[in-house]
Amino acid sequence: MTMAREMKDSGVKWIGEIPREWGLSKIKYEITGYKAGPFGSSLITDKLDHEGEIVVYTPEHVALMSDSCDNDLFLPKERRYEMSQFIVKEGDIIFPIVGSLGRAMRISSKMKNGIINQRLAKFRLKSEKVFEEYFMWLFSRSSFYKTYIDVFQRGTIIVNLTKSIVNEMPLPLPPISEQKAIADYLDKKCEEIDGLLEDLAAEVKTLTEYKKSIIAETVTHGLNPNAPMKAVSLGWIEQIPKQWEVARIASVYSVRNEKVSDKDFPPLSVTMKGIVPQLENAAKTKHGDERKLIRKGDFVINSRSDRRGSCGISDYDGSCSLINTVLSPREEMNPKYYNWLFHTSSFADEFYKWGYGIVDDLWTTNWGAMRRIQIPMPPLDEQAEIAAYLDEKIPIIDQSITDKNTQIETLKAYKSSLIYEYVTGKKEVI
Repeated sequence: MTMAREMKDSGVKWIGEIPREWGLSKIKYEITGYKAGPFGSSLITDKLDHEGEIVVYTPEHVALMSDSCDNDLFLPKERRYEMSQFIVKEGDIIFPIVGSLGRAMRISSKMKNGIINQRLAKFRLKSEKVFEEYFMWLFSRSSFYKTYIDVFQRGTIIVNLTKSIVNEMPLPLPPISEQKAIADYLDKKCEEIDGLLEDLAAEVKTLTEYKKSIIAETVTHGLNPNAPMKAVSLGWIEQIPKQWEVARIASVYSVRNEKVSDKDFPPLSVTMKGIVPQLENAAKTKHGDERKLIRKGDFVINSRSDRRGSCGISDYDGSCSLINTVLSPREEMNPKYYNWLFHTSSFADEFYKWGYGIVDDLWTTNWGAMRRIQIPMPPLDEQAEIAAYLDEKIPIIDQSITDKNTQIETLKAYKSSLIYEYVTGKKEVI
């Protein structure tokens, strides 16, 4: 039976106990060459006498940006030296210092003479007391770094990770042999976990595509795989069952344009998951009396292209912003069938093809255009059968997707906890 290792108080509340034989240092004693880019605490420009390549940082990787890359985050090549910036070389560790803090990255041998002009800082390890792979697990891949930063977070105020904050970050220091053992163990164990996460993500993607294909196939071809088909010139649908008709949206829906106040009719949000009560902390419109009336059973769709797929049948009386189109179903139709039809990606593409605007996020499809879009019109009994089939089938797939995503989140939490416990000595590599 393995004896429990003897622990001691680290003196840092959020770290708690560490093994008795471990030391506790601060990063400032173990690093050298700290520099920060724009908006950092030390705005330094290296003298650049070479044509260095811009280094692009994301929370997942660092990469070189080619000269031909058209990216608004960076100055064009002829002006890139005007910004405060610094050179990064092999062995440098870079990390974000402002805003949504991602994880630290290490510059590889492929990144020689890179130029950083983002809101990043760099340093490199100098101490023989620190094994680099252990340090990267602690500083980059565990929740240790974020937990330390959270100490300085004040509500929603963005943290500016100054040099003084970085310098004071505590650094648990096991014996160098144990640092290597921890790094080796986490390399192996997390590779196994990452493999499981990749498999689960692939399953979620497959299920999601399967769900889309079932909906698209069913609402355009019906439930009888042997039904004779006929060609149609709708643009977004090539053929439908022979007994189906084609109609314009205006023949199955009428538009509702009554203006109301959100004081009389509760505000509703038009989302990818349908029409839901607006959250208390959601952004409010400035004019509460300039809203559109929604009645229970109405179909509501957001007319802007940056809200693609936001639509659904309302279960509530309420109001929505003027950017939405509110449709009242006519008598000879099954609302649930058309709700499924309008949630297909092919309809979304057709819907926004009829829009207009200057830029993508202001691209709008109004009722005047939408009403002319042609759609399939199955017999009423088939509309009901299709809706009933999808109402039963799709929730089963959705539950499978939810279960897979829950497993993913559980594995991620386990991985994060595992890393933290080993790099702080709560667990020991045996």
